[in-house]
Amino acid sequence: MFNRGSYKAFALYGDAIWHLTSTTNLTAGLRLTRDEKRFSWYSPLRSATSLDTQLAALNAAGFYPSLVAAGALTQQDANTLQALTSSNQLINGQGASTTPLQVSKSWNNLSPRVVLDQHLDADNMVYGSVTRGYQAGGFNALAVNGDYAPETVTSFELGSKGQLRTVGLTYSLALFHYQYNNLQSLALVTSGNQSGVPAYEVSSSDEKADGVDLDLRWRATPHFTFLRRRRVHRPEIQESHRQRRHRSQRSARWHAQTHGYARRRHDVAPCWRHGPRHASGRIHRRDALQRGFARQGTCLTTPTFRVGGSMTRLDVRLGWDSASGANAPHWGAALVVNNLTDRRYVTGINYIAAGLGAPNATISQPRFVAVELHAGI
Repeated sequence: MFNRGSYKAFALYGDAIWHLTSTTNLTAGLRLTRDEKRFSWYSPLRSATSLDTQLAALNAAGFYPSLVAAGALTQQDANTLQALTSSNQLINGQGASTTPLQVSKSWNNLSPRVVLDQHLDADNMVYGSVTRGYQAGGFNALAVNGDYAPETVTSFELGSKGQLRTVGLTYSLALFHYQYNNLQSLALVTSGNQSGVPAYEVSSSDEKADGVDLDLRWRATPHFTFLRRRRVHRPEIQESHRQRRHRSQRSARWHAQTHGYARRRHDVAPCWRHGPRHASGRIHRRDALQRGFARQGTCLTTPTFRVGGSMTRLDVRLGWDSASGANAPHWGAALVVNNLTDRRYVTGINYIAAGLGAPNATISQPRFVAVELHAGI
Protein backbone atom coordinates (compact mmCIF):
# COMPACT_ATOMS: atom_id res chain seq x y z
CA MET A 1 0.00 0.00 0.00
CA PHE A 2 1.39 3.39 -1.01
CA ASN A 3 -0.11 6.43 0.73
CA ARG A 4 0.44 10.12 0.10
CA GLY A 5 -0.95 12.85 2.32
CA SER A 6 -0.95 16.65 2.32
CA TYR A 7 -2.22 18.41 5.47
CA LYS A 8 -2.79 22.06 6.33
CA ALA A 9 -4.01 23.54 9.62
CA PHE A 10 -4.92 27.13 10.51
CA ALA A 11 -5.77 28.38 14.00
CA LEU A 12 -6.74 31.66 15.65
CA TYR A 13 -6.88 31.72 19.44
CA GLY A 14 -6.73 34.04 22.40
CA ASP A 15 -7.33 34.42 26.15
CA ALA A 16 -8.75 37.25 28.22
CA ILE A 17 -8.54 37.61 32.03
CA TRP A 18 -11.10 39.65 33.95
CA HIS A 19 -10.07 40.55 37.51
CA LEU A 20 -13.46 40.40 39.20
CA THR A 21 -11.92 41.32 42.57
CA SER A 22 -8.43 41.58 43.97
CA THR A 23 -8.50 37.81 44.67
CA THR A 24 -10.88 36.48 42.00
CA ASN A 25 -10.15 36.04 38.30
CA LEU A 26 -12.25 34.89 35.36
CA THR A 27 -10.35 33.59 32.31
CA ALA A 28 -12.08 32.97 28.99
CA GLY A 29 -10.46 31.65 25.84
CA LEU A 30 -11.50 30.68 22.33
CA ARG A 31 -9.77 28.76 19.56
CA LEU A 32 -10.93 28.61 15.93
CA THR A 33 -9.32 25.80 13.91
CA ARG A 34 -9.58 24.71 10.29
CA ASP A 35 -7.94 21.53 8.97
CA GLU A 36 -7.59 20.61 5.30
CA LYS A 37 -6.35 17.18 4.27
CA ARG A 38 -5.71 15.42 0.96
CA PHE A 39 -4.95 11.70 1.00
CA SER A 40 -4.46 8.96 -1.57
CA TRP A 41 -4.25 5.17 -1.61
CA TYR A 42 -2.47 3.01 -4.14
CA SER A 43 -2.47 -0.75 -3.64
CA PRO A 44 -1.05 -2.22 -6.85
CA LEU A 45 -2.23 -5.60 -8.04
CA ARG A 46 -0.08 -8.50 -6.91
CA SER A 47 2.88 -9.12 -9.21
CA ALA A 48 5.35 -11.93 -8.49
CA THR A 49 6.17 -13.57 -11.82
CA SER A 50 9.31 -15.43 -10.76
CA LEU A 51 7.76 -16.66 -7.55
CA ASP A 52 4.61 -17.85 -9.28
CA THR A 53 6.71 -19.76 -11.85
CA GLN A 54 8.56 -21.63 -9.12
CA LEU A 55 5.38 -22.28 -7.13
CA ALA A 56 3.69 -23.65 -10.24
CA ALA A 57 6.60 -26.03 -10.76
CA LEU A 58 6.37 -27.21 -7.16
CA ASN A 59 2.62 -27.74 -7.42
CA ALA A 60 3.03 -29.65 -10.68
CA ALA A 61 5.54 -31.92 -8.97
CA GLY A 62 3.13 -32.55 -6.11
CA PHE A 63 5.26 -30.71 -3.56
CA TYR A 64 2.60 -29.98 -0.95
CA PRO A 65 0.75 -33.32 -1.31
CA SER A 66 4.06 -35.15 -0.85
CA LEU A 67 4.74 -33.23 2.38
CA VAL A 68 1.26 -34.07 3.65
CA ALA A 69 1.73 -37.74 2.70
CA ALA A 70 5.06 -37.82 4.52
CA GLY A 71 3.49 -36.37 7.64
CA ALA A 72 5.61 -33.21 7.52
CA LEU A 73 2.49 -31.03 7.15
CA THR A 74 -1.17 -31.37 7.86
CA GLN A 75 -3.57 -30.64 5.04
CA GLN A 76 -4.64 -27.46 6.83
CA ASP A 77 -1.01 -26.31 7.13
CA ALA A 78 -0.46 -27.01 3.45
CA ASN A 79 -3.53 -24.99 2.50
CA THR A 80 -2.36 -22.11 4.72
CA LEU A 81 1.12 -22.06 3.15
CA GLN A 82 -0.35 -22.07 -0.34
CA ALA A 83 -2.61 -19.14 0.58
CA LEU A 84 0.29 -17.18 2.05
CA THR A 85 2.40 -17.53 -1.09
CA SER A 86 -0.36 -16.73 -3.55
CA SER A 87 -1.64 -13.39 -2.23
CA ASN A 88 -0.64 -10.35 -0.24
CA GLN A 89 -1.72 -11.19 3.30
CA LEU A 90 -0.91 -7.91 5.01
CA ILE A 91 -2.93 -5.68 2.68
CA ASN A 92 -6.53 -6.45 1.77
CA GLY A 93 -6.53 -7.41 -1.91
CA GLN A 94 -10.04 -6.02 -2.37
CA GLY A 95 -8.56 -2.52 -2.51
CA ALA A 96 -6.01 -3.33 -5.18
CA SER A 97 -6.10 -1.13 -8.26
CA THR A 98 -4.04 0.13 -11.14
CA THR A 99 -4.27 3.84 -10.27
CA PRO A 100 -4.24 5.81 -6.98
CA LEU A 101 -7.48 7.03 -5.40
CA GLN A 102 -7.30 10.58 -4.01
CA VAL A 103 -9.83 12.31 -1.74
CA SER A 104 -9.87 15.55 0.24
CA LYS A 105 -11.75 16.72 3.34
CA SER A 106 -11.81 19.72 5.65
CA TRP A 107 -13.06 20.34 9.20
CA ASN A 108 -13.82 23.50 11.20
CA ASN A 109 -13.94 23.68 14.99
CA LEU A 110 -14.61 26.30 17.67
CA SER A 111 -13.26 25.31 21.12
CA PRO A 112 -13.80 27.50 24.22
CA ARG A 113 -12.44 27.38 27.76
CA VAL A 114 -13.51 29.12 30.96
CA VAL A 115 -11.58 29.20 34.25
CA LEU A 116 -12.62 30.81 37.55
CA ASP A 117 -9.98 31.01 40.28
CA GLN A 118 -10.08 32.32 43.84
CA HIS A 119 -6.90 33.13 45.79
CA LEU A 120 -7.35 32.23 49.45
CA ASP A 121 -4.08 33.90 50.42
CA ALA A 122 -0.69 34.64 48.88
CA ASP A 123 0.21 30.94 48.64
CA ASN A 124 -3.04 29.02 48.06
CA MET A 125 -5.88 29.13 45.53
CA VAL A 126 -8.88 27.11 44.32
CA TYR A 127 -10.26 26.99 40.79
CA GLY A 128 -12.85 25.48 38.48
CA SER A 129 -12.58 25.07 34.71
CA VAL A 130 -14.51 23.88 31.66
CA THR A 131 -12.46 23.16 28.53
CA ARG A 132 -13.23 21.88 25.07
CA GLY A 133 -10.59 20.12 22.97
CA TYR A 134 -10.46 19.00 19.34
CA GLN A 135 -8.45 16.82 17.00
CA ALA A 136 -9.09 16.73 13.25
CA GLY A 137 -10.48 13.70 11.47
CA GLY A 138 -8.35 11.69 9.11
CA PHE A 139 -7.95 8.67 6.88
CA ASN A 140 -7.26 4.97 7.41
CA ALA A 141 -4.00 4.34 5.56
CA LEU A 142 -4.71 0.64 4.92
CA ALA A 143 -8.42 0.84 4.00
CA VAL A 144 -9.00 2.39 0.58
CA ASN A 145 -11.33 5.41 0.90
CA GLY A 146 -11.58 4.89 4.67
CA ASP A 147 -11.91 7.93 6.91
CA TYR A 148 -12.89 8.83 10.48
CA ALA A 149 -14.60 11.81 12.10
CA PRO A 150 -12.95 14.53 14.25
CA GLU A 151 -12.33 13.80 17.93
CA THR A 152 -13.58 16.16 20.64
CA VAL A 153 -13.25 16.15 24.42
CA THR A 154 -15.04 18.19 27.08
CA SER A 155 -13.26 18.41 30.42
CA PHE A 156 -14.52 19.66 33.81
CA GLU A 157 -12.10 20.25 36.67
CA LEU A 158 -12.22 21.47 40.27
CA GLY A 159 -8.95 21.88 42.10
CA SER A 160 -6.62 23.60 44.50
CA LYS A 161 -2.97 24.59 44.22
CA GLY A 162 -0.54 26.13 46.65
CA GLN A 163 2.32 25.68 49.03
CA LEU A 164 3.09 25.39 52.72
CA ARG A 165 6.26 27.40 53.06
CA THR A 166 7.06 26.36 56.62
CA VAL A 167 7.47 22.68 55.68
CA GLY A 168 8.62 23.17 52.07
CA LEU A 169 5.56 21.44 50.59
CA THR A 170 3.98 22.30 47.21
CA TYR A 171 0.70 20.62 46.28
CA SER A 172 -1.84 20.34 43.46
CA LEU A 173 -5.18 18.53 43.86
CA ALA A 174 -7.79 18.19 41.12
CA LEU A 175 -11.12 16.40 40.67
CA PHE A 176 -11.94 15.89 37.00
CA HIS A 177 -14.50 14.53 34.57
CA TYR A 178 -14.02 14.25 30.82
CA GLN A 179 -16.16 13.11 27.91
CA TYR A 180 -14.66 11.98 24.59
CA ASN A 181 -16.67 11.86 21.37
CA ASN A 182 -15.23 9.85 18.46
CA LEU A 183 -12.10 8.93 20.40
CA GLN A 184 -9.72 7.79 17.65
CA SER A 185 -7.83 4.52 18.11
CA LEU A 186 -5.94 2.00 16.03
CA ALA A 187 -6.70 -1.61 16.99
CA LEU A 188 -5.29 -4.92 15.83
CA VAL A 189 -8.13 -7.28 14.87
CA THR A 190 -8.00 -10.94 13.90
CA SER A 191 -8.32 -11.64 10.20
CA GLY A 192 -11.19 -13.80 8.98
CA ASN A 193 -9.15 -15.55 6.31
CA GLN A 194 -7.56 -18.94 6.70
CA SER A 195 -4.07 -17.63 7.41
CA GLY A 196 -5.25 -15.87 10.55
CA VAL A 197 -2.95 -12.89 9.94
CA PRO A 198 -4.40 -9.91 11.90
CA ALA A 199 -4.80 -6.43 10.46
CA TYR A 200 -4.95 -2.89 11.84
CA GLU A 201 -8.35 -1.22 11.91
CA VAL A 202 -9.20 2.37 12.78
CA SER A 203 -12.15 2.67 15.15
CA SER A 204 -13.74 5.41 17.24
CA SER A 205 -15.75 5.33 20.45
CA ASP A 206 -17.37 7.59 23.05
CA GLU A 207 -15.65 7.43 26.43
CA LYS A 208 -15.94 9.23 29.75
CA ALA A 209 -14.13 9.11 33.07
CA ASP A 210 -14.13 10.55 36.58
CA GLY A 211 -11.00 10.83 38.68
CA VAL A 212 -8.65 12.63 41.02
CA ASP A 213 -5.10 13.82 40.43
CA LEU A 214 -2.72 14.58 43.33
CA ASP A 215 0.77 16.04 42.96
CA LEU A 216 3.04 16.61 45.98
CA ARG A 217 6.54 18.09 45.98
CA TRP A 218 8.39 18.22 49.28
CA ARG A 219 11.71 20.01 49.59
CA ALA A 220 12.89 18.41 52.80
CA THR A 221 16.24 20.23 52.74
CA PRO A 222 17.88 22.69 50.32
CA HIS A 223 19.51 19.65 48.67
CA PHE A 224 16.76 17.02 48.78
CA THR A 225 13.44 17.06 46.89
CA PHE A 226 10.77 14.35 46.84
CA LEU A 227 7.89 14.19 44.34
CA ARG A 228 4.86 11.93 44.43
CA ARG A 229 2.04 11.95 41.90
CA ARG A 230 -1.11 9.86 42.18
CA ARG A 231 -3.82 9.67 39.53
CA VAL A 232 -6.98 7.62 40.03
CA HIS A 233 -9.75 7.57 37.44
CA ARG A 234 -12.77 5.50 36.51
CA PRO A 235 -13.11 5.14 32.72
CA GLU A 236 -16.15 3.86 30.87
CA ILE A 237 -16.43 2.99 27.17
CA GLN A 238 -19.88 3.83 25.89
CA GLU A 239 -19.89 2.67 22.30
CA SER A 240 -17.70 1.74 19.36
CA HIS A 241 -18.87 3.48 16.18
CA ARG A 242 -17.01 1.40 13.65
CA GLN A 243 -17.64 -1.99 15.28
CA ARG A 244 -20.83 -1.89 17.31
CA ARG A 245 -20.64 -5.61 17.94
CA HIS A 246 -17.60 -4.86 20.09
CA ARG A 247 -19.59 -2.67 22.46
CA SER A 248 -17.97 -2.94 25.88
CA GLN A 249 -19.41 -5.52 28.24
CA ARG A 250 -17.08 -4.59 31.10
CA SER A 251 -18.21 -2.78 34.19
CA ALA A 252 -16.18 0.35 34.88
CA ARG A 253 -13.53 0.02 37.58
CA TRP A 254 -11.20 2.43 39.31
CA HIS A 255 -7.77 2.64 37.74
CA ALA A 256 -4.76 4.08 39.58
CA GLN A 257 -1.29 5.13 38.52
CA THR A 258 1.51 6.52 40.65
CA HIS A 259 4.63 8.34 39.48
CA GLY A 260 7.35 9.49 41.82
CA TYR A 261 10.97 10.39 42.13
CA ALA A 262 13.42 11.42 44.81
CA ARG A 263 16.22 13.84 43.88
CA ARG A 264 19.37 14.60 45.80
CA ARG A 265 21.60 17.50 44.81
CA HIS A 266 24.89 18.18 46.52
CA ASP A 267 27.05 21.23 45.86
CA VAL A 268 30.63 21.62 47.01
CA ALA A 269 31.75 25.21 47.62
CA PRO A 270 34.33 26.33 45.03
CA CYS A 271 37.88 27.26 45.87
CA TRP A 272 39.85 29.93 43.98
CA ARG A 273 40.81 27.56 41.14
CA HIS A 274 37.97 25.09 40.87
CA GLY A 275 34.25 25.53 40.38
CA PRO A 276 31.45 23.75 42.27
CA ARG A 277 30.72 20.10 41.78
CA HIS A 278 27.15 18.83 41.97
CA ALA A 279 25.36 15.50 41.88
CA SER A 280 21.73 14.55 41.57
CA GLY A 281 19.72 11.35 41.33
CA ARG A 282 16.13 10.45 40.51
CA ILE A 283 14.17 7.30 41.18
CA HIS A 284 11.15 6.96 38.88
CA ARG A 285 8.46 4.43 39.72
CA ARG A 286 5.22 3.62 37.91
CA ASP A 287 2.59 1.34 39.42
CA ALA A 288 1.26 -1.66 37.53
CA LEU A 289 -1.41 -0.96 34.93
CA GLN A 290 -4.95 -2.13 35.55
CA ARG A 291 -5.54 -5.26 33.46
CA GLY A 292 -9.15 -4.40 32.72
CA PHE A 293 -8.19 -1.18 30.93
CA ALA A 294 -4.78 -2.02 29.50
CA ARG A 295 -4.41 -1.44 25.78
CA GLN A 296 -4.36 -4.37 23.42
CA GLY A 297 -1.13 -6.29 23.69
CA THR A 298 -0.48 -5.56 27.39
CA CYS A 299 -2.69 -8.15 29.12
CA LEU A 300 -0.11 -10.93 29.29
CA THR A 301 1.45 -12.74 32.25
CA THR A 302 4.11 -15.43 31.84
CA PRO A 303 6.43 -17.25 34.27
CA THR A 304 9.29 -14.92 33.26
CA PHE A 305 7.64 -11.50 32.83
CA ARG A 306 4.42 -9.52 33.02
CA VAL A 307 3.35 -6.86 30.57
CA GLY A 308 2.10 -3.67 32.22
CA GLY A 309 3.71 -4.38 35.61
CA SER A 310 5.32 -1.83 37.91
CA MET A 311 8.54 -0.19 36.70
CA THR A 312 11.43 1.43 38.59
CA ARG A 313 14.31 3.40 37.07
CA LEU A 314 17.32 5.18 38.64
CA ASP A 315 18.88 8.17 36.85
CA VAL A 316 22.11 9.84 38.00
CA ARG A 317 23.83 13.07 36.97
CA LEU A 318 27.33 14.15 38.05
CA GLY A 319 28.48 17.61 36.97
CA TRP A 320 31.15 20.25 37.35
CA ASP A 321 30.95 23.99 36.65
CA SER A 322 33.80 26.45 36.25
CA ALA A 323 34.42 29.13 38.84
CA SER A 324 32.28 32.19 38.26
CA GLY A 325 33.82 35.57 37.63
CA ALA A 326 32.93 39.01 36.37
CA ASN A 327 34.67 38.60 33.00
CA ALA A 328 35.35 34.87 32.93
CA PRO A 329 33.28 32.68 30.56
CA HIS A 330 31.13 30.07 32.24
CA TRP A 331 31.48 26.46 31.18
CA GLY A 332 30.99 23.01 32.58
CA ALA A 333 30.58 19.30 31.98
CA ALA A 334 28.38 16.52 33.29
CA LEU A 335 28.11 12.75 33.13
CA VAL A 336 24.52 11.51 32.78
CA VAL A 337 23.49 7.90 33.31
CA ASN A 338 19.84 6.97 32.78
CA ASN A 339 18.65 3.57 34.04
CA LEU A 340 21.82 3.08 36.06
CA THR A 341 20.84 -0.45 37.15
CA ASP A 342 20.00 -1.42 33.55
CA ARG A 343 16.57 -2.77 34.52
CA ARG A 344 14.44 -3.48 31.46
CA TYR A 345 10.73 -4.22 31.20
CA VAL A 346 8.38 -5.62 28.57
CA THR A 347 6.08 -2.68 27.82
CA GLY A 348 3.91 -4.24 25.11
CA ILE A 349 3.28 -7.21 22.84
CA ASN A 350 2.73 -6.77 19.09
CA TYR A 351 0.64 -9.48 17.44
CA ILE A 352 0.81 -8.21 13.84
CA ALA A 353 2.90 -11.22 12.74
CA ALA A 354 1.51 -13.76 15.22
CA GLY A 355 -0.27 -15.56 12.38
CA LEU A 356 3.14 -16.25 10.86
CA GLY A 357 4.54 -17.45 14.18
CA ALA A 358 6.55 -14.29 14.88
CA PRO A 359 4.97 -12.02 17.54
CA ASN A 360 7.35 -9.48 19.06
CA ALA A 361 7.68 -7.48 22.26
CA THR A 362 8.55 -3.86 23.01
CA ILE A 363 11.30 -3.49 25.62
CA SER A 364 12.08 -0.41 27.73
CA GLN A 365 15.31 1.49 27.13
CA PRO A 366 18.56 -0.03 28.48
CA ARG A 367 21.25 1.85 30.39
CA PHE A 368 22.08 5.11 28.62
CA VAL A 369 25.31 7.08 29.20
CA ALA A 370 25.91 10.60 27.89
CA VAL A 371 28.37 13.45 28.39
CA GLU A 372 27.08 17.03 28.48
CA LEU A 373 29.23 20.06 27.70
CA HIS A 374 28.00 23.65 28.04
CA ALA A 375 29.55 27.07 27.77
CA GLY A 376 28.32 30.64 28.01
CA ILE A 377 29.56 34.21 28.16
